[in-house]
Amino acid sequence: MVAFRTAVLLCLIASFSASSASPLRPAAPQNATAVVAAATALLARVLPVAHAAAFAVGYVAQDTATGHEVLEYEATADAAATITLRGSSAVAVASALNWYLKNEVRVFAARSWSALPPFEADALPNLPLPLPKAKRRMVRPVRFSWYANVCTASYSHVWWNWTRWEQEIDLMALQGVNIMYAHTGTEYVQAKVWTALLGPNATRGIADYFVGPAFLAWFRMGNIKKWGGPMPATFLAKQHQLQLQILPRLHSLGIIGVLPAFAGFVPDALRYAYPNASIRTGSLWMQSSEYSGVDVLAATDPLFSRIGAMFIEGYRSAYSSSAYSLQHFYSADSFNENSPASGNASYLHDYAAATHRAMTSVDVEAVWVLQAWAFGSNGWTDASVGAYLSGVSNSSMLLLDLVSDQMPLWDGAWASLHSLLPGQCCTDEAGWAVNASCVNCPGKCCDPATTQGPWMALAATHTYQNYYGKAWVFCSLNNYGGG
Repeated sequence: MVAFRTAVLLCLIASFSASSASPLRPAAPQNATAVVAAATALLARVLPVAHAAAFAVGYVAQDTATGHEVLEYEATADAAATITLRGSSAVAVASALNWYLKNEVRVFAARSWSALPPFEADALPNLPLPLPKAKRRMVRPVRFSWYANVCTASYSHVWWNWTRWEQEIDLMALQGVNIMYAHTGTEYVQAKVWTALLGPNATRGIADYFVGPAFLAWFRMGNIKKWGGPMPATFLAKQHQLQLQILPRLHSLGIIGVLPAFAGFVPDALRYAYPNASIRTGSLWMQSSEYSGVDVLAATDPLFSRIGAMFIEGYRSAYSSSAYSLQHFYSADSFNENSPASGNASYLHDYAAATHRAMTSVDVEAVWVLQAWAFGSNGWTDASVGAYLSGVSNSSMLLLDLVSDQMPLWDGAWASLHSLLPGQCCTDEAGWAVNASCVNCPGKCCDPATTQGPWMALAATHTYQNYYGKAWVFCSLNNYGGG
């Protein structure tokens, strides 16, 4: 799996083409009072007090035609404030702030993940702030702007405290990110599941299964077990406490946190607790049967659905509160650089169906988020991909087409969605627009003064039909290889 540091994967959803309607269920409108409160709190965190007071915050409804987020900013007649920012979510309001700063006053301090909030006063113009030349209204052309992949957790997130997470989440909001993996601390919940299932062998079984903190990404994808372990109980508890802060903050801003569902991987000890269960040894991802070859429970085994339900019930018990409720998006990557037990079409269909059915047994609105990365290796063909994806309805799956700009799995127009880095091409990082002049331009750099970023229409038309009707996210991986 490609490894990289935080904030190098920025993606837009593109279901068939830029203008096609997504097969996913539309997003529900957010509460106006909650949006204003969350956005006002964000401004207070990222701006000096006097500058924050120069902005008024308001709510504007989602676009009626598409259901997508809307942002606005304009000069205000309010004597107590200079500029009014509006949005259909707190992310949209934060994006409006970022758009005002870079387009009206040429402040680019938040354009990079190397410049974390809060803004320093000397990076901002003196008060009173310059007034916008005209009202600006933007409708997000695509529903999602995705942040990071599974590996980012092991290279960055796992080492952060809440102060660092708070900065990152605020920067994500400024950049228009509205969906991400939220895997922090989920092993705390899963440990409770395995404890309930393994009985007296639980302590040893979990110690021989969970990996060390730096390797969680590959553990979650079923590539390794035990490596760098056992995982300290204190680490699990601290990560759980972080998740209790992360999820409500994401929720308040309008960022979907994708939780990990059960993908079929189980501790070796489950064979002894359930000797009649249908369990096989998975692929050797590294040349060690002690640390690789993770056990895989057959999706047709009744225990599969039971464990899958226990995962999501555990998240609901641990994290649902007045500040957060499950947001219906779950990740599961059963074959990421792992080979299926069979390439038979019915096997692949049934495995996918069982994986999603375990989610919906608890959350009937569950949407499965799947990395398409798996389909680039281990013998996958159009036919086998089609069989696997046919196990889930089009309204219940979202695929991440990782590294689409460099290694697209299927034919289509080249349209890299890079952030503006030296020698690269084409968008700002705010998820709201793409400059048409920058499309199909390998090696051509765009002037930050003219690039509009992903709050405008995606200029390249995709002809991909090979995800068989599923919504998918076009991803660009900057800083490839992760240094």
